Amino acid sequence: MSPSGPTTTGRRRCQALLVDEETPCAARVRRKGRYCDPHGVEYRELTRGYKSASATVEALDRDILQTRMRVGALKDVTAVDEATAVANRYLEAIGEEIEGRRTHHKRFFQTKDEGHEKWLSGLGRKQTSVLTLLTRLRRRRDEVVAEAEAARRQEERIRAIQESQQKAAEAEAARRHEERLKLMREFQPKAEESRRILGERTNTSTISIGGQGPSRVPSESALPVPGYSPGVAVSRAPTYPPMRAQPRELGQSPKPALPPRASAYATFTSQSYSPAAPPPRHPSYSPAIAPPPRVPQAATGYVTRDPSSQPLQRSWTGDLEGQRRTATVRTTSYQSTYRTTGDEDAADCGCFGWLLTVCRRLSAQQMYSSTN
Repeated sequence: MSPSGPTTTGRRRCQALLVDEETPCAARVRRKGRYCDPHGVEYRELTRGYKSASATVEALDRDILQTRMRVGALKDVTAVDEATAVANRYLEAIGEEIEGRRTHHKRFFQTKDEGHEKWLSGLGRKQTSVLTLLTRLRRRRDEVVAEAEAARRQEERIRAIQESQQKAAEAEAARRHEERLKLMREFQPKAEESRRILGERTNTSTISIGGQGPSRVPSESALPVPGYSPGVAVSRAPTYPPMRAQPRELGQSPKPALPPRASAYATFTSQSYSPAAPPPRHPSYSPAIAPPPRVPQAATGYVTRDPSSQPLQRSWTGDLEGQRRTATVRTTSYQSTYRTTGDEDAADCGCFGWLLTVCRRLSAQQMYSSTN
């Protein structure tokens, strides 16, 4: 206690308590301070200690708040361990501040301070919240470890499935390769036999005709190309005969000749499809030759099958004169209204128009076949 007036000695007792926090210090204060020299030093050290802890708590408040908000967003064990280390350091700093303030207040202040008690209550609430945060972090760490283990097992399962599928694919590929080799080994003799038979068929064979010795006969499937095998076979290429004017007969107008393409078509048809053409169905008609007399039919109505005894006036040959006259008239009228150019054919009658179209189409088809 402080004296109400001046004393004879001028000294006061130290107001600090000893370490047991019950026994007051009996030392005298030589100066105007409240504590003796040893307790003054201890007072300053305790104050410095809890002030440092309080600064650490204030520095970690922001980190603890952020950690509390993103506990569920931590995806790996390293992040969880870092957050746990920050929370533990924060908890230790709070404990140091609470312990230092309490010790400091008990030993150097005999009366309670309301502000000091409120500060300690706030530190207690922070301590409780950080303990809850540590519990959440430990739970989150267990969850992350479990998820990582499940992901690892799933990855191993997928890897095992992929390896098994790859082995199955390699085995299937090896099996197919063996089957292919087996089929090739089985097919090779057949292919060689087929090539041998085909070569025998395509090669020219020697036959004896009439005891005159062997002669070379071209195969049906391999006709010689003109200029490549002379004297062996006749080429299928059509020959185009020159156009010749028909002579006048019995004072009639000259008979129009076939166009080059029509004559070529006739030559091509006779050479390609009928090498040995049969004789004409009807005899050639000539106006200079009079038709044979008509033989009267029998009373029974029987008509003979002899072509020479049939009337030519009603046959295809007997109607040639009328067709010739019609063609002459049509040609004259056509030439009077149309003039051909240098690259076009001569004017033809209407009877051979369809034949000209067919010849052109067959010629184009033959050229396309020869190029391919």
